[in-house]
Amino acid sequence: MKSKLFYLWLLPLLWSIFTAISFFYSGDEHALFAYGSLAGTWICFLYEFNTIEQALIPVLTIGAVILALIGLLLDWLRVKKRLWLIVFVLIAVLLFIFQFSMYGSIERIRGKHGYVLGLVIVACNLGVYGAIMFSVSVTLLGRLIGLVRRAPVN
Repeated sequence: MKSKLFYLWLLPLLWSIFTAISFFYSGDEHALFAYGSLAGTWICFLYEFNTIEQALIPVLTIGAVILALIGLLLDWLRVKKRLWLIVFVLIAVLLFIFQFSMYGSIERIRGKHGYVLGLVIVACNLGVYGAIMFSVSVTLLGRLIGLVRRAPVN
C-alpha cells in the first residue's frame, strides 16, 4: 500500500536532520545555518534570542511544522517521488559545486567556515527548498496542460 502522506513526514525529517547538523557546522557567523534553515529561522525576526543555542529548538519546531504543511501540499498534488528526489539531488550537487567554485579550494572553505560539511548541508537544505518549488511548478504546469488538452473545442 502506498503512503498517501509521504512528503508529510519526509520533508520535515530531512529538513530537521540537515538543520540540526547545520547547527553544529554553522559556518562563518552562523550564516550557513541561517540560510539553510530559513523555514524556521524567520522566527528570530519575531522573537529575540540571546544565543543561537536558545533559538535551535524554536527554529527546528517552526521549520518542521512549515515543511509538514508543505509536505501535505505535495501529497495533495501527488507530486512524483522520483521527480522530487532527482531534482533535490541535482540542485544540492549543483549548489555545492557552485559554492566550491567560488572558494576555489577546500582550504579556503575551511578558512571561511571551519568545515566543508557546512557547505554540503546548506546545499542539501537549499536543495529541499528548490526541489519543492520545482516539483510543485512542474506538477501544476502538467495539470494545466492536461486541462487545456481536455477542454472541449468549439
